[in-house]
Amino acid sequence: MWAGWMSSFTICFRLVSPGLFAFVGICARGWLGFGLEGTFLRAFISSVKEMLVRSLESSRDDIFASYLSGKFLPPSSSSSRTLFSNSKVVAALFFQSLGTPPSTCPRPALVGAGSISNLTTSHKSNACSLKAFKSETPAKEFFELFERVVEYANGLPLALEVFGSFLSGRSDEAQWRSAIERLKKEYNKEILDKLQISFDGLEQSKKDIFLDIACIFKEEDKDMVTKILDGCGFFPDIGIYVLIKKSLITIDENNKLSMHELLQKMGRKIVYQESPNEAGKRCRLWEEKDTYYVLIKNTLITLYIVKLIPLFPLVVIRKQNTWTLSADAFLKIKRLRLLRFLNAPNSRDIKYLSNELRLLEWHGYPFKSFPSSFQPEKLVALLLPYSFIQKLWKPDMPLHKLKLVDLKCSRNLVKTPDFRMVPNIESLVLEGCSNIKWIPEVVGEMECLKKLHLDGTGINELPSSIGHLRSLVLLNLNDCCKLENLPSSIGGCEFLTTLVLSGCSKLENLPENLQQIKSLEKLDLSGTAITTPPSFIFHMKNLKFLSFRGCKGPPSRVRAYWPFISSAKKSPSWNCTTLRLPALLSGLSTLKELNLSDCNLDEGAIPNDICCLSLLEILRLSDNNFTTLPATLSQLSKLTRLFLTDCKRLKSLPELPAGLDLWIDGCASLEVVAQSTTACPSRLSLYICAFNCFKLAEGNNAVTMLKTRLKTVANARKKYYDIFIPGSEIPVWFSSQTDVSSKSIIEMQLPPNFLNDTQFLGFAFCCLFFSDFNNKPWRGEHISYRTVIHGRNC
Repeated sequence: MWAGWMSSFTICFRLVSPGLFAFVGICARGWLGFGLEGTFLRAFISSVKEMLVRSLESSRDDIFASYLSGKFLPPSSSSSRTLFSNSKVVAALFFQSLGTPPSTCPRPALVGAGSISNLTTSHKSNACSLKAFKSETPAKEFFELFERVVEYANGLPLALEVFGSFLSGRSDEAQWRSAIERLKKEYNKEILDKLQISFDGLEQSKKDIFLDIACIFKEEDKDMVTKILDGCGFFPDIGIYVLIKKSLITIDENNKLSMHELLQKMGRKIVYQESPNEAGKRCRLWEEKDTYYVLIKNTLITLYIVKLIPLFPLVVIRKQNTWTLSADAFLKIKRLRLLRFLNAPNSRDIKYLSNELRLLEWHGYPFKSFPSSFQPEKLVALLLPYSFIQKLWKPDMPLHKLKLVDLKCSRNLVKTPDFRMVPNIESLVLEGCSNIKWIPEVVGEMECLKKLHLDGTGINELPSSIGHLRSLVLLNLNDCCKLENLPSSIGGCEFLTTLVLSGCSKLENLPENLQQIKSLEKLDLSGTAITTPPSFIFHMKNLKFLSFRGCKGPPSRVRAYWPFISSAKKSPSWNCTTLRLPALLSGLSTLKELNLSDCNLDEGAIPNDICCLSLLEILRLSDNNFTTLPATLSQLSKLTRLFLTDCKRLKSLPELPAGLDLWIDGCASLEVVAQSTTACPSRLSLYICAFNCFKLAEGNNAVTMLKTRLKTVANARKKYYDIFIPGSEIPVWFSSQTDVSSKSIIEMQLPPNFLNDTQFLGFAFCCLFFSDFNNKPWRGEHISYRTVIHGRNC
């Protein structure tokens, strides 16, 4: 029994009013069962197979039967209602996911007033620690190794318990290290067999989707994979949804497909077991050594491939290889579905590629063209970054299924492919194709085009037909150094949300028709020749990101002689233009990030009206020449990050919003930082970087700032707070001080049960260090640390 559980339930019982029923979600510290005085409902179905195969409703019925000594009463029956209506019931339900099945939970009408239905998730490490150490926390000398085990299991309760049992009784670090490496190399049969139960219950198309993700598409973009799998006839929209619901895969915050490492091993084991000794008989290849023997040693079993019902995917990934691919390497693989070379093998020629390909991804494709027999009419994605290709498909070849084309940095490509027979392209990447000098007018006929990357090409203008791209949401022209203007027709791209013009150093003006694009959310003008932005920019109601970084002079002829001009004769603003901002910024009502760094802004250049940007979260003002900032900055209540790096003339900071992450490193003249009088927000972490602000150290200003900020953070109960300030000694109010220069660990004694102590605010430690980088400015690039409390990283 954990005291934390008992205290939690005691609090819960006190909080629930006599006439009410409550659902309470509590994060548990492991699998456990316990009794409370009075009536307590509990049951735990230990068989993983039963939990996976049987419905939650069936598990609920077992719970009722266990309480009734084997008798079964329907949960909604009048007898059940009579039995439980006068009792307080605590139902503790343990799930591996956060889904909440209502039919499994007791209903208010069934149980007595004051009951609690407790929906819990298991703490990811206690089960493992209990098995291995017979304790909630690991032994001190095993902290780091224990964290590796927990990280490897990635929170899967079944894996944690099995790993804990496997490691139990191992008494020294060498045994643990050996055991951990064995766990990683060997497929633990007990775990994988139980995990496979969920896979076995899937329909064939969903099995194919799962195996493709496990073998090929893990950590790939969900939208891209969905398009490819749709071209394979797997119905991925519903298939991926089902796999997510069964907790077999997940979608991360970057829209990438992911799965637990053990689930991936299970999927790959299923494929491997199709033919353990002959790789050519398996339906999928992903290991370089297997692909080597199939393609180079010619061990592919032709008859098996002909008989395959699912098309054959083949993958070579991630490892550098030096083997040479023969010209007829793919002749026997007639039904190849997916081909990925992420590191190109050596090859002089290629005679054949399968016409069944849905994905052709070949980084560094070494040939000038495709085989003459290649008719990729089923191709969905053509990804040939860093290739040597000069000629793509034939002009009369219909490629109606082709949606994704990536030719990034294919510098031998001197003109774009013919788009007349590929009407359904959604994404076209020509980034870094520096020898492409112009874009044909026919591009305007690509009605499905959503993303167009022309960054780093040699174009000096866009075709006027660009305005016909009604579906276009992203246009990237970064580093198109020869581009001098945009066509007025660009206003026709009515759904454009992102326009990137950074690095277009010859671009001085924007067309007035750009204001017709009401959907624009991101406008990046960094490094352009624009110094007086058109007024309509500051009235774009949906704009969330705006950057003018580096929009300044000097003119190019002056810049060429800049290094030879005496530093005594020039000032930061010598012969430079500066970005001219309007007096009113209130039209940017939705703006969240504004970048005005390196714009040669002098005193007063930032308008007081900046306070009207009520949703602004990030403000970048680094490398400018002002000495003070507008006092109205304190009114930016949503502001979380302020960058003032290398504002060398800045002398003082006004009151700023509380809880701000602040970068003032390199502000050599800074002397005063006003303290905030507003309440600290609810964010978990805060950060201040003040490297090389040596004037701030004079007169104890830096230490005063540190003390005030620490008090604010402690009272607001932040999770953690980092601050780097100049100084020569540790403040005396850090009570326990010691020289730790000879070791890399700082230890401190924390109060017992401090996590449950409502009066405990936290702890702070301070380190004094110096750097020797040959007098170069240092910004803490090599600082790293880790905090461990009771064996767990914090």
